[in-house]
Amino acid sequence: MLVIGILLTLSLASVAWLCVSTAHGGRSGLAGPPRSHLHSD
Repeated sequence: MLVIGILLTLSLASVAWLCVSTAHGGRSGLAGPPRSHLHSD
C-alpha cells in the first residue's frame, strides 16, 4: 500500500509539473527559463 501511495504521489507531481511548464508556454521546464533570459536580453 505504501508503495502505491508513493507512486501516485510521484505521478501527480509529474502531471502538475507538466501543467505548470505548459502554462509558462514551454513544452519542457528546461526550455522555459533560457527563452525568457534571451528574450529579456
